[in-house]
Amino acid sequence: ESEIMENAEGRFIVSRNCPVFRVATTHQRAICEHLHTTMVKKWLGDKAELKKCMVNGDEYCAHLIKA
Repeated sequence: ESEIMENAEGRFIVSRNCPVFRVATTHQRAICEHLHTTMVKKWLGDKAELKKCMVNGDEYCAHLIKA
């Protein structure tokens, strides 16, 4: 489940459920920084940056949509 959120920093794709959270806790770089971010960048034409991550204790994962 994902949604678009906007605040003073910009527009974000927010993901509140992680189907691979257990694996991501031990392989964060491979799952969060590579797999998930690469998928989001592919959808947006390489215009995304991971800003929040549930593995780091954040409430949700958030990718900033770059202009």
